[in-house]
Amino acid sequence: MASWMREVLTNPLHGYYMNRDVFGSAGDFVTSPEISQMFGEMIGVWCVEMWQRMGQPKNLKLVEFGPGRGTLMKDVLRTVSCFEECKNSVEVFFIEISPHLRTLQAKSLGVVYPEQEKISVGKNTGLRMPAMSREDLEKKKDEWSWEGTSAVIENNSVSRDDGLKISWCQSLDDVPEGPVLIIAHEFFDALPVHHFQWTKNGWRERLVDINDDPESPDHFKFVLSPTPTLASASLMTKEFYPDLPMDPVLSEDKFGMNIEASSAAMAVAQDIGSRISKDKGAALIIDYGYDRPSTFSLRAIKEHKIIENVLENPGEADLSCDVDFSLLGRLAKFPKDKSDIKWKMTENQITSYGPVTQGEFLAEMGIDLRLAKLLAFEEDEQQAQHLVSSFDRITSPEQMGRIYKCLSIASNGLTTPPGFQQKLKETETTKE
Repeated sequence: MASWMREVLTNPLHGYYMNRDVFGSAGDFVTSPEISQMFGEMIGVWCVEMWQRMGQPKNLKLVEFGPGRGTLMKDVLRTVSCFEECKNSVEVFFIEISPHLRTLQAKSLGVVYPEQEKISVGKNTGLRMPAMSREDLEKKKDEWSWEGTSAVIENNSVSRDDGLKISWCQSLDDVPEGPVLIIAHEFFDALPVHHFQWTKNGWRERLVDINDDPESPDHFKFVLSPTPTLASASLMTKEFYPDLPMDPVLSEDKFGMNIEASSAAMAVAQDIGSRISKDKGAALIIDYGYDRPSTFSLRAIKEHKIIENVLENPGEADLSCDVDFSLLGRLAKFPKDKSDIKWKMTENQITSYGPVTQGEFLAEMGIDLRLAKLLAFEEDEQQAQHLVSSFDRITSPEQMGRIYKCLSIASNGLTTPPGFQQKLKETETTKE
């Protein structure tokens, strides 16, 4: 199922995210930054405060995973710009694979996404190589035995008139070393997931197969693997899920139990934890989900409605799953390179905080004060009503305030991140 989901969402030609704008009222779904500027402004406040706690580094890498249209970063930077020294210390990095969304992100930040420089290696142009940096090209060209190879130099950085440098990357590995603040808003829910079922033969993976039933209108169907797969053997272990059954003889009452697991989310969590541990910094993860694994939460959304059959019309609807925040917090402590035989004894030097609800996080960040200030200067009654309704939508427990959760990962030595301090006080009070 994970491979199918990855292909549906990110196929270079037909992937859902690759060639279209899917956000906003005219798209398939609306996110918090699109609903209210106050959401991004509160995250901007969070970034400034974390920068101060980190000692106000002069070369801060501000990284966003899955930036969508760039709306969130635009609001974050507007807040950051109120603090001149912080503004002058920031360089922005977008982790984005969609060429179309890269152009929208550039537009949101007031720049034009840079065109790619095409060059040829050799006399002819019979073969074409993928985009790469000039440095990578220099490393590769001596390995190529073909004459007439052409390549594309990926010029993925641009500077704004105010001096802000903005870069686009394929992964966190492409971001240069240095102190880092990472934002991942509604990123993890779109990562491919595996689905497993507990059977008399152990954990078996749910797969997507061709539906050859001539009477069925569907082209695909779910099937259960008859034997262990690489994913079931490597993911469904006590190491990752200490509370799940592992012996069929001792767990007959659990037959039929289902669970989702995302190896992609695990890998990104490890990347984030390792980077923060090595270079100092913090991450803020905001998404919908729970502090536990889900059974089967895969959903398809098109035109703001849930589609009953998730396998229907692949590439035409958004696919997402509930995020397991407990797993992200644990995996962030795992060193990125597990080939090191000492990895179990050398955890990343990070601490995870939360999850707290989005409503709790925004309240602690002072969003009610920001709303009051905006209303004080707003003379248009209709716009004032919009400010209040958008505030309610992103903070109310009955709307987005409860189902969306916030998790922070920070270097050891940094105090509890803003937005998570009240939750820590409540936990300490409960212990007493």
